[in-house]
Amino acid sequence: MTTNAEAHISELGLVLPEPPKSVANYVATKISCNQSFISGQLCLDIEGKLVSKGAVSAGATVEDAVVASRACAVNVLA
Repeated sequence: MTTNAEAHISELGLVLPEPPKSVANYVATKISCNQSFISGQLCLDIEGKLVSKGAVSAGATVEDAVVASRACAVNVLA
């Protein structure tokens, strides 16, 4: 059993990129009390390139959406 988040991320084989820079006038994360608020995540790969563009219903496949969602989640962890 893992004892911390970093060890668990490593066990999953995930590589966290440098957190993406905000591309607009907003704060990407805000910590208040014991909560973290996340805003404006993009589906960027490890090299900072956009993985997918547009809504799933607008032409992207479900598989594309899964890849994009995973990229967003990894960026949130970063």
